[in-house]
Parts: sequence; C-alpha cells; structure tokens
Amino acid sequence: MSESSYTELQKDEIHELSERIKEIHRPCLSRIEPITNDMVHLVHHDDELKTIYNKKTVILGSLKELFIKETHTEVQIQERKKQIQEQEKFIVKRLYEEDLKKQKRPSRCSKSLSAICTVS
Repeated sequence: MSESSYTELQKDEIHELSERIKEIHRPCLSRIEPITNDMVHLVHHDDELKTIYNKKTVILGSLKELFIKETHTEVQIQERKKQIQEQEKFIVKRLYEEDLKKQKRPSRCSKSLSAICTVS
C-alpha cells in the first residue's frame, strides 16, 4: 500500500504508532521482528492505540515509515520493502494470537468476582 492510498485516519494512526515505538526502540532494520512484535502488543493493549481498526495495515505502514526514507537508494528501498513484506505473516500470526488471548479471558459480572458469576 503506498502512502497516498492510506486514509487520513490511517496516516494519523501510522504516525502515532511510529512515534510510540520510537519511545521503546531505536529503529534498526536488524531488529524488525522485536519491533513488529511490540507494535502488535501496543495496538492490542495501549489505551490510545487499541482502537485502531485495520491493525495489520497500520503496523505495515508504521514499519514503512520507520525504515524507508527518501535518502535511501532505489535498491535499498526495494530491499527494505521486501523485508517489511516478509513480516506480514508474522503480523497476522501475532494479531491472531492476541485475539485468541482476548477471547479466552473470562468476563465477570460487576457484582461478584466469584467463579459462579463467570460469563463465557
């Protein structure tokens, strides 16, 4: 997805996620997997970022924002795009795992924390 094909909301979310990940990591292409993992964690658990609707698109866009710069040569850009695209399967897997965790958490009614009141 090119920069121009993102909606304004997605552009804002991409920028916000990129800025938040910079607080945790110094963006380095050799550490793309831990950075991607932390992005997935943030979009599921951070109060401001968990409202992101299209998480995979925003994560991929954030990786592009972090790792593809105008100062890179065309060869470098293509190589970086390839490495980012290779992260897509990992992103899908991690998003699925996070969704499963969310579904497995039992909900409890507000009046009682006993197991009797557990709603599945």
